[in-house]
Amino acid sequence: MSSLEELPEQARNDLLRRVDWRFLVQHENEPAAAEQPGVVALVNPDQRALAAAAAALPPGGTLYAEWYRPQLGGMQRLGRRLAAAGLEDVRWYWPWPRPSRHPVFWLPVDSPEALKYFLGQRQRATSLRRRLLASVWPWALRLRLLVPLCAVARKPGGGGEDAVEHAVLHHSNGDPVSWILLTGGRRSVNKVVGLPVVDAVRKPRLVVKFARTAAEEEPLRHESDVLKALEDAQPELTGVPRALFLERRSGRLALGETALEGEPLIWRLTRERLDPLCTAVTEWLVGLAGSVEHHPAHVWHDRLVAAPLERFARSFAAVVSPEEIDRARATLSSIDALPLVCEQRDCAPWNVLLAGDQVSVADWESAEPSGLPAVDLVYFLTNAALLVAGVLDSGPIAPWYADSLDPDSDVGGTVGRCETLYCGRVGIDAKLLPRLRLLCWTIHAQSEYRRFELDAVAEPSPDVLGGSLFLELWRMELARQAF
Repeated sequence: MSSLEELPEQARNDLLRRVDWRFLVQHENEPAAAEQPGVVALVNPDQRALAAAAAALPPGGTLYAEWYRPQLGGMQRLGRRLAAAGLEDVRWYWPWPRPSRHPVFWLPVDSPEALKYFLGQRQRATSLRRRLLASVWPWALRLRLLVPLCAVARKPGGGGEDAVEHAVLHHSNGDPVSWILLTGGRRSVNKVVGLPVVDAVRKPRLVVKFARTAAEEEPLRHESDVLKALEDAQPELTGVPRALFLERRSGRLALGETALEGEPLIWRLTRERLDPLCTAVTEWLVGLAGSVEHHPAHVWHDRLVAAPLERFARSFAAVVSPEEIDRARATLSSIDALPLVCEQRDCAPWNVLLAGDQVSVADWESAEPSGLPAVDLVYFLTNAALLVAGVLDSGPIAPWYADSLDPDSDVGGTVGRCETLYCGRVGIDAKLLPRLRLLCWTIHAQSEYRRFELDAVAEPSPDVLGGSLFLELWRMELARQAF
């Protein structure tokens, strides 16, 4: 049998997401004998199967069950069956669309606070589909017409949680906190996110990010280190999560962070609102850069410029000529002294949150704590421009990328104003921006190459590499460089 790492991305993603329910079990089970599993999972169990599962569990063990057929009496009837089998602390979840079909969320249907918070967020989305779904879901919840319905229950006994875990998982009165589990994203490397909801008035104060595999634990460690370093360096900076804990939960590393307020900027991003939204994010990136001194190129060039270009050259050697690499090397080598700033490196519209005028940015796994300025700005402005044009996922992007850099176009005017604002406030020469744009696509092409590797579990073919979005952006920017 192939190991998980040897599977193509689609198969690996399907397998891992099928067991995302494991993250509903927010604590480690007590050590148990090999013949007594700590967790038992069942699909459409009858009373006999429930009793057998309870008997097989050690004290404190957990049962997870899915029902795909409508049940007369709903949760109340099934709850009595679980109690009759000797199980307690039952929690009910509705996965949408269903556990075997890449659910986007697991909603605790026995928690009015969590339901009100979650549905309220969705009803404010600009997407018509999101709003329609959010308007239908409350009726299904009230009528208990939920399929599938999932339960997590515990066998009595076993040890208790430690003080830290109890503080995270329980109210001050000792009752369990309800968790919304978010399992969106398209790939196996996307993290599972848990939101504990205390009540519908106060927003979630904590976010817990889980790695699906051991290979994805290192990015969480890196994010924790970056956030702690950023908090020490800029304690007054807003819009950044604070790392609270890094520990093992549900069999995987979990990073606990303060929850960020707001709704995804991508829900609000339209051509009409492009200018004010881009300006707000630019102002936030100015704050992230902080007040920093310039450093000569020899201090950072090898690490931040030469090394990414060499990785790019190796990865795309089958489709990029040595002459192109030489031109890029000459262009990037001409970058003068610059400040060293924290690069977020995933500052895209889908990772930016808005709460009134407050901008926040999530997902710091790829951040470079001592990077170069303007790279995040280039990444955000380009993604925003291609999104409002509707070509980010479908192309062709060439005319729209050119439009975004044309100061006489509406979008290009916005991009130009934001770049001028950033350069003036951070103190860098705007003439360096074309070279920094080329560096941006050099850096981000590597993440796309890694996705190609995961898809094929092999070195990507020239045909696949030739379809790289970031390679196309890199070539277009290389062609724009003045020599």
